Amino acid sequence: MRQFKLVPTLLLTALVALCLWGVSAVSLRAESPHLLVVAQQHPQAADDNPGTEAKPLRTIDAAAQRAQPGDKILVREGIYRERVMPPRGGERDRPIVYEAAAGETVVLRGSEVWAAQPMAGLPDAPTPYWEGTVSETLFEDVDPFTTQLERMPQGYLRAQVFLQSRPLRQVLDRESLQQQSGTWFFESDRRQLRVHLPQSYPADDPPFLEISTRRAVFAPKIRGLGYIQVRGFVMEHGANPFPSGFWRSRSPQAGILSTRSGHHWAIEHNTIRYAKSLGLDCGSEGRYDIDGLEQPMPDGAGYHVVRYNTITDNGCGGIAGWKQTASLIAYNVIDRNNRLGFTAPETGGIKVHEFVDGQIIGNVLRNNECFGIWVDNIYRGARVSRNLVLSNRGAGIFMEMGGGPALVDNNIVAFTSLGEGIYTHDASGVTVAHNWLQANTHFGVYMRTVSDRQFRRADESLEAVATRGQRIFGNVFIDNYRGHLSLPYPAEPDTDNLSDYNLFVNGTVWQWEGQEPHRFVWNHRRDTVERDRLVMALTEAFEDGRLPETEKPNFEAWRETLVLPLSWWQELTGSDRHSVAPVLEAGEIANGAIEKGAISLGTFTPDLEVAEASVMPRLAIPPLPLASRDFWGNRIEEGERFPGPFQNWPEEGSVRWHLWPVEVSD
Repeated sequence: MRQFKLVPTLLLTALVALCLWGVSAVSLRAESPHLLVVAQQHPQAADDNPGTEAKPLRTIDAAAQRAQPGDKILVREGIYRERVMPPRGGERDRPIVYEAAAGETVVLRGSEVWAAQPMAGLPDAPTPYWEGTVSETLFEDVDPFTTQLERMPQGYLRAQVFLQSRPLRQVLDRESLQQQSGTWFFESDRRQLRVHLPQSYPADDPPFLEISTRRAVFAPKIRGLGYIQVRGFVMEHGANPFPSGFWRSRSPQAGILSTRSGHHWAIEHNTIRYAKSLGLDCGSEGRYDIDGLEQPMPDGAGYHVVRYNTITDNGCGGIAGWKQTASLIAYNVIDRNNRLGFTAPETGGIKVHEFVDGQIIGNVLRNNECFGIWVDNIYRGARVSRNLVLSNRGAGIFMEMGGGPALVDNNIVAFTSLGEGIYTHDASGVTVAHNWLQANTHFGVYMRTVSDRQFRRADESLEAVATRGQRIFGNVFIDNYRGHLSLPYPAEPDTDNLSDYNLFVNGTVWQWEGQEPHRFVWNHRRDTVERDRLVMALTEAFEDGRLPETEKPNFEAWRETLVLPLSWWQELTGSDRHSVAPVLEAGEIANGAIEKGAISLGTFTPDLEVAEASVMPRLAIPPLPLASRDFWGNRIEEGERFPGPFQNWPEEGSVRWHLWPVEVSD
């Protein structure tokens, strides 16, 4: 595996954190062991034990309070209902390691078991209706059963209720509770909780119910700690806030696993799920100290390695991080996030801001009810590469607000609902290359300017947003429903956007029969578009014979859609002069599949099948700005090569490739 070079640590500016770190280190260093063992189920476990295999500690946080740089905390099997709050970090060559024992399931939960009884007045028989009170004494700080969940209708709470460790849905009135199973309803004046379960339980064998009592399960109180490693845990059930206006508000980015503005963390091989909002935050959270200690926001967040984690079923998003530098987010599986269906911003499988010199590599993002990958507000030196992005909502990959440079390469993005494969707005300096973009419900690639905002350059000067210096080279576009490609109308000077050396394919999806082949669209802001200028340019192209008179449209109708076939696109833009657009013969439709020219991609398996590999040409695609590997990890050599993320196409015949899981060589 290729080693990710970490930038040397930066000085922290949080004076409170430095002071507390120093006092703790001096007072405990002399007695610090090299290995601390936590074993909740051991008969002699106690938090005043030495932390050996024979006399282990009972809680992880007890070990955290003792651990010094270079120590390892080994946690044995069990369900640990606690928030682990490391008081100090490690050092560059001496990290503090938190690790689940190999082959053992170690669960950190932000919930407690809740005792319920059959609802009063019901017959003495098995019932799905249960009730009980929720004591205020269960909560150490914020009571999630009396705290409104941000960006949700009035009455929705931060609290969660779980049956067999999986979340039930909140409803806001008794009638909805009665009509819908799998729900809960809370009466705040009586502190009475009622649940309607999917099945009935007898009174002498009640259901296993839990309620969330903690915001997080692993999060320091001190901001800015560094060199901490967290491996092999299951983390679930936090009652954390939605990060609404997190950079200025009192609801910052706060995952149930949180680096708390830290640096040089390694977060690997964990399962993070069922958070009320975010699963993991690995950036600067926001200016507000969510633990109420009024610590300033430290500088130098980032330099993290976040890899091989499974992050699923979280309320709003999987991974988030603001103001982090040189982090690697790699080989994670990120499924079914935005479980609560937030429509406000800040939802994403991966959502990062000010992601400078960061890399998002080789992740699988599927079935998220939000953008798959969203890189927002400064992405200088960022790279999004070799990810498998399937069936997400809104956009597979979204780059927003910045000047770059950034590279989006060798990704597979398909089946995006209500959006694009790769989308940019207010974004410049993005190279989109060697991606496979198939069956997205809007465009394969869509780039536009939507505002008059400004972003901050590396020298701290401000620059107005634009869509400028974009490069779209060597991609494969297949059956994207609204069209393959949409770029802005070139009213702005010096935009210098260019698309070329791409492969465009239509006609492999029978449901979309009738779409014009190889569609391209100008996009625009309606208040600034110069439609008449575009109509005039196209009229001149027909009049002087550069385009055939037989293709001349009704311009009054056409100016409302601005849809261009490939030949018009080439003539008017100068783009895609070297791109290839073969016409596939549909053949007979048999059993719902096109017989000839088929290119199919599965979502669950997922497999890629191509009936005839000779459709893939070699093209003289310009070299990428960085050394590159294809989806499989093979080096991409100079010279003529295949468009898209695969460089091992056979000369002819059919192919069937299993895309995940796959051994990746770096």
